[in-house]
Amino acid sequence: MQTISVFFKQRWELFVLLIIFIICKTPHLHYPFYWDESWPYAPAVKQMYVHGPSLMPDAVDSLLSRGHPLFFHAAAAAWMDIFGTTQVVIHSFALFVSIAFLIAIHEACFSLYNRRVAVLSTVLVAIQVMYFVQSSLLLFEIMVAFLAFLSIYFYTTRSYLLTAIFLSMLFYTKESGIIAGVAIGMDVLVRLFSKETVREKMMRVVCVAIPFAAIAIFFLVQKHLRGWYVFPLYSDNLEHTWGAFYIKFRSTLFNIFTLDHRYYYFNLLLALSVLTAIVKRDIRYAVLLLPAVCIYIMADDRLSQHTYTRVMFSVFILASLYANYTLARLKYGTRTPETKFILLGTVFSICFLAFSSVNLFLIYRYLFPVIILMLVFSGIYLDELIRALNKALFYPILALLLLIGFLTFKLDTGHGDTNLGAFHAMHVQQSAVSYMEKTGDYNAPIGVGGFLVQQHLLDSNTGFLRLGKNFTDVDWRITDNTKYIITDNIEPSNLYERLNTDTSFHRVYRYEEGDTWTEIYKRSGKPKP
Repeated sequence: MQTISVFFKQRWELFVLLIIFIICKTPHLHYPFYWDESWPYAPAVKQMYVHGPSLMPDAVDSLLSRGHPLFFHAAAAAWMDIFGTTQVVIHSFALFVSIAFLIAIHEACFSLYNRRVAVLSTVLVAIQVMYFVQSSLLLFEIMVAFLAFLSIYFYTTRSYLLTAIFLSMLFYTKESGIIAGVAIGMDVLVRLFSKETVREKMMRVVCVAIPFAAIAIFFLVQKHLRGWYVFPLYSDNLEHTWGAFYIKFRSTLFNIFTLDHRYYYFNLLLALSVLTAIVKRDIRYAVLLLPAVCIYIMADDRLSQHTYTRVMFSVFILASLYANYTLARLKYGTRTPETKFILLGTVFSICFLAFSSVNLFLIYRYLFPVIILMLVFSGIYLDELIRALNKALFYPILALLLLIGFLTFKLDTGHGDTNLGAFHAMHVQQSAVSYMEKTGDYNAPIGVGGFLVQQHLLDSNTGFLRLGKNFTDVDWRITDNTKYIITDNIEPSNLYERLNTDTSFHRVYRYEEGDTWTEIYKRSGKPKP
């Protein structure tokens, strides 16, 4: 009984955080599917549910699966088998993964470091706007970040069976997860030349070899069934020039360290590091300034134009490795699990950003695995600096982080799937669909300004249609037969400008919420036969 009491007492901050997080997220579970959720993810998961959970490439149509491995789809389908197929159930699967991730961050940091690191790291992740928004969306990225984090953690703590299991799950979630295997594989190769026992070396090799063998089978089967290893849309659209790669790499740094006002957190960390270096008269505490200067130069358009890009890229990599190694060693020593986790996470992050920069389709949320690690590293280093200055600074610093987090929520703008405005946008799009359902004109030719509205009217899988009937004639083109036109500022198009000069249509509906709006126009006369 005393052990249970101690367990909860040591984790009361986590439980308070989770309770608040779940309370705030519960209203979002009934929302329809938004943006990439609408297509292809929700339809793919529902198709997997009908098929039955499977990891075979042909369990889901390739246009919906996009050729990705299917662990995410299979896990969501299994969840639906147990709990049902409602919107609330499907979104609760995503929220379950997100909550499990927060718990994993806390427990991993508690185990490797201490309670303060666990609290700081978990809070830093939970107060990110993009994490809060995405935590209930049926998308890959949080699961990819979750499994990558656990794979690195379990390898660091020499839990090789769990490393193999979570790496396999990661590889079967998304191809980008293979980068974690590559980073861990580098360490395995280096340690083959160490003084470790043969058994230890073999365990390391096996924990990486099994996941690679498993995913190789998937790609071979996919090649046999479909004629390609990777979906052609992705394999045929890779960056092949240094210039294009470097521009993408710079944008990843900007997105990670600047967007969603994260520069406040990182600038606070830098300020504390400089202050600690001055107080302790030890320049090593300020070593984070090295990669910070590189990031500042590379992310700034004006400064980046005047640098030797290949040299700058190389200096950034070396500065990142040196800074993280120096600061980790200062507190935790050279060959400890604590230092190893930071170094392996750094190598993974660099490799992942390089991989992402080759991808023509680079989306902000794809960077989740690196963003999470950078926030965890910030929690580790903040604790190290607080300990060096004065332990009494812990709660003031924590309060400051919470204040910054509150301000970032207040200042957040936009309506993408990483912005709070996404929920306003879903209300707006839902209002347009509901209006059209009330007309009962399901066979009328409808012109729309974007792909999302089209999918919401044609496919009930997106969750917007409430009366069990789909519209039949929805097109991006406006013809002489078009009876209705739906436009909004969520997916801007030239329809709105056309409607301002086209007198054959008159507005019959408008709805706005936050900074988003939608309008519906109806042809004044009868459409041509």
